Amino acid sequence: MENNRCPGCMEQKSGGAVCEHCGFDESRQNAPHQLQIGTVLQDKYLVGRALGQGGFGITYLGWNRYLDTKVAIKEYYPSVFVDRNTAHDTTVTCRTEQMEEYFTENRVRFLREAKVLAKLKEVPQIVSILDFFEANNTAYIVMEYLQGYDLKAYIRKKGGRLSPTQTFNIMRPVMAALAQVHEAGLVHRDISPDNIMLQPDGSVKLMDFGAVRSVHNAAVDKELTEATQAIVKHGFAPMEQYSATGAIGPWTDEYALCATMYYCMTGKVPQNVHDRLEEDKDVDWDSIEGLTEAQREILRKGIALRAKDRYRSIREMMDALFAQPKPVPQPEPKPEPPKPKPEPPKPEPAKPGKKKKGIALLAAAVCAAIALVIILASGSGKPPTEPESAHIPPQIEEGHEMISAGYFHTVGLKADGTVVAVCGNAYGQCDVSGWKDIVAVSAGFVHTVGLKADGTVVAVGENEDGQCDVSGWRDIVAVSAGELHTVGLKSDGTVVAVGWNEYGQCDVTGWKDIVAISAGDYHTVGLKADGTVVAVGNNDYGQCNVSDWKDIVAISAGENHTVGLKADGTVVAVGAYGHGQCDVSGWQNIVAVSAGRWYSVGLKADGTVVAAGANGYGQCKVSGWRNIVAVSAGDQHTVGLKADGTVVAVGKRGDGQSDVSGWRDIRLPQKPKETS
Repeated sequence: MENNRCPGCMEQKSGGAVCEHCGFDESRQNAPHQLQIGTVLQDKYLVGRALGQGGFGITYLGWNRYLDTKVAIKEYYPSVFVDRNTAHDTTVTCRTEQMEEYFTENRVRFLREAKVLAKLKEVPQIVSILDFFEANNTAYIVMEYLQGYDLKAYIRKKGGRLSPTQTFNIMRPVMAALAQVHEAGLVHRDISPDNIMLQPDGSVKLMDFGAVRSVHNAAVDKELTEATQAIVKHGFAPMEQYSATGAIGPWTDEYALCATMYYCMTGKVPQNVHDRLEEDKDVDWDSIEGLTEAQREILRKGIALRAKDRYRSIREMMDALFAQPKPVPQPEPKPEPPKPKPEPPKPEPAKPGKKKKGIALLAAAVCAAIALVIILASGSGKPPTEPESAHIPPQIEEGHEMISAGYFHTVGLKADGTVVAVCGNAYGQCDVSGWKDIVAVSAGFVHTVGLKADGTVVAVGENEDGQCDVSGWRDIVAVSAGELHTVGLKSDGTVVAVGWNEYGQCDVTGWKDIVAISAGDYHTVGLKADGTVVAVGNNDYGQCNVSDWKDIVAISAGENHTVGLKADGTVVAVGAYGHGQCDVSGWQNIVAVSAGRWYSVGLKADGTVVAAGANGYGQCKVSGWRNIVAVSAGDQHTVGLKADGTVVAVGKRGDGQSDVSGWRDIRLPQKPKETS
């Protein structure tokens, strides 16, 4: 590939066939009928791996050689009509002469609709079109490259189905965008879960306009041929889309929207229209829990077999589906006479509680362990007395975590017990401004957890899987937020957990004598008082194979790997290794570890930092850091706390997760007390 750029992610490679950023093996090629990796279009766009293929076209990862930016390249390739073997020629040819007319006609329409869509750039939910042109006897559209999950993958990630509330929250902006598309005289015709993208900041993008049709005043466009009309997505396409004379309009996308919402809430594709017609069956909305009867009736109307029985516009359907009930006027309460203020109770002498004693014992135990690391790392028989002693991580010193890098956000604990956070905040995961008396924080996928001084826990952010249901927790001394679950350590050494439990990552009720916890994506790790480690959850990559670990003083769970710090300052790791995230065997003098998505970070006793693994966004560029007292590895960014209470960060910045340069007074470490 040009300039040694990886065709799998378009990042610069250091060398070798396998990319250190994404693990793509360059010996792989695209399918014979697809453009081959390394092809250059218009002397401007470098073609990488094929991202996907539908009935109307193929989408490739691309690179704009002039602007040095990633793009997505959509090639018009209706597989019903055409063939190609790129080993011999990149030109697309029709299978028969009869198909030539259809292919040519729709290639022109493909570009014509691209021009119209380019004018919709003010609609934020629609993927931006950057360029379009003809080449290889076909046409191309260059679009912004989107990151995140398509809705189909997101549903799988969430356990196979979504709640009605979550479904409506996702689909509402899609419907609003489609309303604007229809008002511009267009119909998408290919709405489905795999054409809706959920981005890291929580926003939604509507993709794949390869099947888009123009309509005249939202009526019938009879120019479309029978062969073109036959390219449909079964289960999501209405009856009129199967016929050359069908009335295509906003109601066509409306049917597909309702089918998509059914898929969201059930994980099943609805019956195709022919089977429904033959069996005279309606889509089964009654079996879906959480829908009101009014919502069921609206969805039934939206997915009616006959177009004339549906809403005439998306806005009409939205008005019905999201109608706000009118408030019932309430009589104004009559003012009551003021009551006399009760005298304040006399204060009683404070008594030490069991919980505070537990916290103190835990902090002392962990502090003693890390002190041993410092002693061994220094090579002498006593702790260092120079400023290096300030590099004992504050979360170890006090048994708590002061900075935490999540997937798309970063959280910091201030010395006064308040909390700061930065990110796009799509799910409210940064709504921490009202928190007080916090002694530890942990950032998950899109939720944040805080431990209070009284042993209770608070949480904000997405809660579809119950990962924020921590209000009943008591006597907690440490917390850890995973992707879709949260774990808490109690002062008696037992552990509690809430959230998604598909892989058993919350099965911690039998754990005892635990002194530290860490929640990864789909697994949970616990450190026992005797230096051994336990783990539960997904073990596809061996990330839970920790039963033989000994003399461990700290742990961290990443996406698919686990890292452990030993008492002698060395580090062990198990799990996925494709990005080098487990290449930690040479690390020495380490006092803290943190496992990110595809990489690992270690804090050394002298306040410097080391890292191993994926570095596509520069998340491992920590070699210049000095005077660091704590580190946290997130999805694709790394955060470091300095001894003066300021914070540094490297890696991805698109969601504001690395905008920490203005932070001050993030909780400072205390020097260890001298012992006689």
